[in-house]
Amino acid sequence: MATVAIIGGGISGLSCAYYLKTLGHHKIRYMFLLEKNLKFGGWIQTTRFPDGAVFEHGPRTIRVGSKSGYNAIALADELNLASRILPVTKNHSLAKTNYILSNNELYPLPRDFKSMLAKTPPFSKALFLYGLKEMWTKKSEIDDESVYSFVERRVGQEIADFVFDPLCRGIAAGDARELSVRSMFPSLYEGEQQHGSFVKSLLKSRHDQPMFEYMYSDLVKKSCSEMWRSWTFKTGLSEIIDALACTIEERGGDILFNAECSKLTFKDNK
Repeated sequence: MATVAIIGGGISGLSCAYYLKTLGHHKIRYMFLLEKNLKFGGWIQTTRFPDGAVFEHGPRTIRVGSKSGYNAIALADELNLASRILPVTKNHSLAKTNYILSNNELYPLPRDFKSMLAKTPPFSKALFLYGLKEMWTKKSEIDDESVYSFVERRVGQEIADFVFDPLCRGIAAGDARELSVRSMFPSLYEGEQQHGSFVKSLLKSRHDQPMFEYMYSDLVKKSCSEMWRSWTFKTGLSEIIDALACTIEERGGDILFNAECSKLTFKDNK
């Protein structure tokens, strides 16, 4: 049986430890997680105030509609957190309209196909035409590139400037010209590589079975039937961090704080 060390106590490290203890427990003798800080959670950090206010220092919600999104819902279900979830559904006011700020003016983003056929500021042409351009743009053989370069090449500078650059600043507090498209938007990169166009890939995915491998979860089924767009917990995303850590320790794993890993040594490729 193996001894396993996991480096990092963010959501990735904690999830890895949880799945190892859940699915591979019969092959693991001992497992420990090393976290260099005095608290786990990584980018997910929540401050809760006595008056009930919740402040998220990192991400505030989890989006639905992707493999990782459905996996997160299934994970919350397994951790018995279903009753703690606050979903934002398709018809909720928060999900209906997104705005672009340009030249000190707010412009609503088109929401349906009909609105995409008309020119709407700050864009110089209808969004439908950007989609057509993307579908006819030749696939690149580049292994990776920046988000900005990818979007500008496939769709155009305006979409890169008005949509993806502010999106990257909101998600990662980073510059779209410096962030990897494979890391930030892997579905767009894979759509180009596998289908020659991420628009074609998105259109195809609309007709696919929605992540059937997660349909064992009643909460995933509920999210599909209620058309969730995103979700969080009543007292912040740290609820899933706390539940993961508690479950890992209950199942015999150890979480070590203030334990920074400074070096990895391999012997015989092990």
